[in-house]
Amino acid sequence: MKVLFTLTILILEVFCSIAQSPQLIFRSGFEPGSQVVNQSSSDCDIIGLDSSVASPNDWVNDLENHPNIGDFKIQYQGGSSSERLAEILTDPTDSTNKVLKYWTTHGAISGSSRDYTRIQGNVYGNNGLTNVFHKFRMYLPHDWDPIKYTYTRDLEWMTITEYWNNANWTSEGDEFRITVNIQKLSTGPDSLYLQVHGDDRSGSWNTYWDTVNTTFFIPTGKWITVTSHFIEGDAANGRIIIKMQPDGEPETVVHDIRNFTHGPNDNSPDGLSHFNPLKLYTSEWPIDHIRNNGGVMNILWDDLEIWKDVPEQTTGIEKVTNSNVLYNTIVHDVLSFSSATESAIDHVVIYDLNGKVVHQKSFKSIKWGELDISFLESANYIVHFKTESGIIVGKLVKIK
Repeated sequence: MKVLFTLTILILEVFCSIAQSPQLIFRSGFEPGSQVVNQSSSDCDIIGLDSSVASPNDWVNDLENHPNIGDFKIQYQGGSSSERLAEILTDPTDSTNKVLKYWTTHGAISGSSRDYTRIQGNVYGNNGLTNVFHKFRMYLPHDWDPIKYTYTRDLEWMTITEYWNNANWTSEGDEFRITVNIQKLSTGPDSLYLQVHGDDRSGSWNTYWDTVNTTFFIPTGKWITVTSHFIEGDAANGRIIIKMQPDGEPETVVHDIRNFTHGPNDNSPDGLSHFNPLKLYTSEWPIDHIRNNGGVMNILWDDLEIWKDVPEQTTGIEKVTNSNVLYNTIVHDVLSFSSATESAIDHVVIYDLNGKVVHQKSFKSIKWGELDISFLESANYIVHFKTESGIIVGKLVKIK
């Protein structure tokens, strides 16, 4: 009875502590059923239903008509369809897989005082979107290698994701944007880094905060799983968490930023107005450098997921209060755990919020380990770690 009572209390704590459950808005692997349509000089769209994944997987009915999201389109700026395009093509690393490819051969925009090219997925018309999490896979082909080795200019900007908390082309005021960029800081194989900065617009755009992770290197010729989590808030509560995991390598928390994610003078923040989950936006110089070395500036994308109201993530492994076990409380596919003391771990049990065992596994007195939970539904769970010194109980959030 004591164990059941304890579990009941923990279940109630979970319900009380998570005001909103994570909601999957959309996912797609760009597989057959997904089609790029209505190509024009300024934009295109993706329609269809990606039957390779479970619902919500309809590009039109799930992504464009969601009450919090608004409308999805891919926007072009600069050049013609022979100079830049978004296409669904065969993955060059796996002939059985389809991917979305952004490519551009020229960066000059006729009549513009600035030469650049923009291909970006627009999720515009957001309503009350204060917590958005998106996951995708990204591939920088070896066409990028001249940028790493022989490009001598600064990589002024190379944007892959952007959040607009009040956009400057609307009448909201207190404009603030957060831009995620690939940055070049050196020359050689490990010369590409991830930069994130927040810009406040008071008359003109001004950098409010800026950070570059100089210890994590973005590879070329390798798929990278990326997760990006935006949480609206002020200097104490605003947060941006970005993780990257190149295939065959551990996941790394590349950025965990706590700062304003809305305009610092905005006394009534009401969520994002727009965001760009997949973006290729840069000047003509890196595009020209790649073309002059026989390549094409391009980025491949795969396995897009968009969520709202995901609980704040931990930065990898965190210590659970009053616990002797360290583990990642927000999990996609693999639950990683380790003993924080000399006590070994013998058994892991996962319960749903009704107290039903949904998964368990025994170990032979290990100090650390991993548990595949990719098959579990996205939900909140209770996890028990049986150690030599007793059972450690904690909370677990599974997200796809």
